[in-house]
Amino acid sequence: MNVPLIMALLAGRHRHRYKDSSGNCSACGKEHFPHNWQDGQCVTCGYAGCEHTNGWVRYNSTQHKCKICGHRSEHVRGEFLHGDIYCQNCQDCAMQFKHSFSEITPSKCGTCDVCQDTFSNHTWNNGNCSRCGYTCKHSNVGSDQVCTICGKTVVTGSYHVLYGTYKGSYIYAGKINGQSYYRQHQYNTNTGKWDEKTYYLVVISINTPTQFGGDYAYTGSGAAFVTNIDSFPINNSLFSGNGRYNIHLKQYSLSGDFIAEGSYTSDDCTNLIGELP
Repeated sequence: MNVPLIMALLAGRHRHRYKDSSGNCSACGKEHFPHNWQDGQCVTCGYAGCEHTNGWVRYNSTQHKCKICGHRSEHVRGEFLHGDIYCQNCQDCAMQFKHSFSEITPSKCGTCDVCQDTFSNHTWNNGNCSRCGYTCKHSNVGSDQVCTICGKTVVTGSYHVLYGTYKGSYIYAGKINGQSYYRQHQYNTNTGKWDEKTYYLVVISINTPTQFGGDYAYTGSGAAFVTNIDSFPINNSLFSGNGRYNIHLKQYSLSGDFIAEGSYTSDDCTNLIGELP
């Protein structure tokens, strides 16, 4: 009879001692529970005998881990799925593995290196193939700015117009009279780059009466397409000519009294399709 142990237990002074990985106290034999798991082993008692009975969950692309103890092990690939996107599942955690391709071309994914399934096209999603990851080079863009290969509308920058004289994407280029302006660019299918073009888009946003030279102050909104950005007057001249989009101005005296207001869109900007202010 271990009298010191019995006295320690009765007095509440006994401290469990774990000298092996059994999970049982070497003095009293009591099993330690619940375990304080860390990567498959209890950091309190050293027990490492988890049977992983609650299954596995994905840890990363190469490993899964036990839902109970956190032990990590390699994925176990199952039978071929012959799916459109996925090649195999992990037998333990059900993680899906995509097909793997080493001979991708602009027109097709090719043959999967793992299951040998062959795909004679791409599955396009916003310019990328969701099966093999190939990014379309947009080597054939139609007059509507849509790539005829992948179907993506090829635009960049803050604003764009899809058709007509002002077609292109507009990228921020600076300020004139306190208003932001954007340079017209068009996609070059030969180089895969955006080339600068003729027009600038000036976005008008004036919230408090402001004098821009002359005898009046203005507030206003809208946009204007111009070919010369060195001088951009903000006055009643915006109510005439081409390249005017949803112009709305309020005119004030220099003392702040409201005088008049007006709106104007030129005929060549009445049916613009795209993204504009």
